This record gives sequence, C-alpha cells and structure tokens, in this order.
Amino acid sequence: DAILFNTYNPAILHSGLLAKSRALLMFDVTPCQYDQMVHWYGYGHQADRPGRLANWKQGRVRAAFQAAEGLFAWSRWAAQSAIEDYGADPNRVHILPSGVDTELWRPADRKPDDGVTRLLFTGGNFTRKGGDLLLRWAKETARRDWELHLVTIDPVADLPSGVVVHHGLGSNSPELIALAQRCDLFVLPTRADCFSIASLEAMAVGLPVVVTDIGGIGDIVVEGETGFLLAPDDYAGLRDRLEALLDRPDLRAEMGRQGRERVCQHFESRELVARGLARMTGANVS
Repeated sequence: DAILFNTYNPAILHSGLLAKSRALLMFDVTPCQYDQMVHWYGYGHQADRPGRLANWKQGRVRAAFQAAEGLFAWSRWAAQSAIEDYGADPNRVHILPSGVDTELWRPADRKPDDGVTRLLFTGGNFTRKGGDLLLRWAKETARRDWELHLVTIDPVADLPSGVVVHHGLGSNSPELIALAQRCDLFVLPTRADCFSIASLEAMAVGLPVVVTDIGGIGDIVVEGETGFLLAPDDYAGLRDRLEALLDRPDLRAEMGRQGRERVCQHFESRELVARGLARMTGANVS
C-alpha cells in the first residue's frame, strides 16, 4: 500500500515507483549538507565540483524530494534543507527522528559507589567524533577522580592513566548498555554528525550529555537542562563543562533525570514507529 525508502539514493534509482506509488523517503541528511562535512567521513566520497554532473545529481534529488508523497526528516536541520535547497513541499515534510528503546536503555538500579566519576564516549570514527579532544583533556587535567571509557572501532594509542578503550561492542549489545549504565556522563565533541543516536541512548540511561551542536543534534539536547551543547572544536568549552559536571553530582543527576524524561516523551522508538506507520496509511497525525 505504501513504499518507504530509507534515504534518497534508492528512491532515485527507482524513480518510477515514486510516480506510481504512495512513496515516502526517510533521511537524516541531504546531499548538500553531507558535502559540507564529507572530508570527515572518508569512504572515498568527495563533494561534487560545480558542473553538469553536480547539476544532474542535484536535479535527480530535487525531483525525488518533490515527487514523494511524504518526507520523513530526522531533524529540523535536515527538513529545512529539503525545503530550501531541494524545493520540497513543506506540507509533505514531517519530522520523524530515529528513536531509542527505553525499556532496553534504562537507568541502572545501582551505580558503583567508589568516588570515581565515569565518562563515556561512543564514536566509531575516533577523530571525527572528537575523541582526540577528550584524550587531550585526560592528559592535561590535574584531577584523578575519573575514568574515561572510549567505545570506538579505531585503534587508540598513547593512553594516559584512567582511560579504557573498548572495541567490539555492538549496537544495543548487553555489554554496551551495561557500560553506559555504569557511567555518570556522556561526552561526544564530534566534528561531523547528522544526528546522535548515541546521545539519545546515553540520555535514556539517565546520563547528562556534553555534545557538539551540529547537524540535528540541537533537536536532542536542551542546553543547560539535559546537558551542554558545544561549538565544533571548542576545547576550552569542553574542558570547562567537564570540570563543572565532575564537581556537581547533583547537577549530573538532575540533567540525567530530565534527559531520560525527554527521551521517553519525544524519542521512544515504539511511538515513533507507530507515528510513521500512521502517516504512511494516510492518517492525519501531528
């Protein structure tokens, strides 16, 4: 009865279905947004140079966005680009972010009570996600009442005392969830991201988050209430916010409580799936 394309590329390759079917597209980033940060992603992709090929690609994406019955954008950031850069009908653009299973990702019944504050970083690509900034802080700070847990796929060398690297922790794995539940705050000074499911997961287990305000992340974190938003590469801001949270267990607890509430209210995966399916049936949902 309806077709959902997860990103625009398969929709472009099946443009006939867009014209004949009730087709909807889901995306967390548009091509022009991705090109602005592509040098951080690698994968052999390069931003298109101005010219006929770039214009042709732009036209195909524009046609797909305009032909689809509905567009599911993960964030206001992505939705705005679809409208302003690709001429999508604002009435057909709906904010439908990725969500979190809040029954799976939930606060721990009990945390370690040893006077150590545990910081969690989860980022597959270590440098793009700003892991090097955290290592710099770990090496420079005079404090020793912390542990920094780095979850990444990349090798990390020259580790100072107190830093632990975790490899091979899969998405939603019991080991990853248990690690998050043992920690006290989540830090992601990322340089390039479209959204941050890792931040949602951390908030779901009751952690305050310190994360860069890029892409659609501003839809997730309420500044000063559920965590702190940073400018890209703002090392001084990162350091100051970490120190403030290390000094204030009461602030961590309150931000973590509000973060959990926000995820349950706005980013529960079951409710988001139901809302998306209702939209696909043609129901009038907000």
